[in-house]
Amino acid sequence: MSILQRLEEREITAEEAARLMGTLEESKLAGLAPSDPTQGDPQPGDYVRLRVSNLASGVIETDLRLPLGLVNAALDSGGRLSTHLDRLDSSTLRELIVRSIADTSTQTLETPDGRVEVSLE
Repeated sequence: MSILQRLEEREITAEEAARLMGTLEESKLAGLAPSDPTQGDPQPGDYVRLRVSNLASGVIETDLRLPLGLVNAALDSGGRLSTHLDRLDSSTLRELIVRSIADTSTQTLETPDGRVEVSLE
């Protein structure tokens, strides 16, 4: 079963999917690379930084940098990005991402359990 299928079926989180994709051999991914290497360079805003910290201790519980497309796929399919982000529904998280895109600034939401920060990189 492919990594994306497992993500779509909620067997793994987006964080786990990103880690698994990073372990794939480069030769398997070489065919996906554009013929002009500069075409595939990440642009500002191609990645989403999702950070969750504990309000009481200030400890960062989750710090993810994921491709925006992967985050959208996970949210569209009802998948999980991280267990620490389960406290937010997907529409709230999507709204934070949209505001981050529109304002090009970090968006912050405080919940009773912690602080969620969303920004584009």
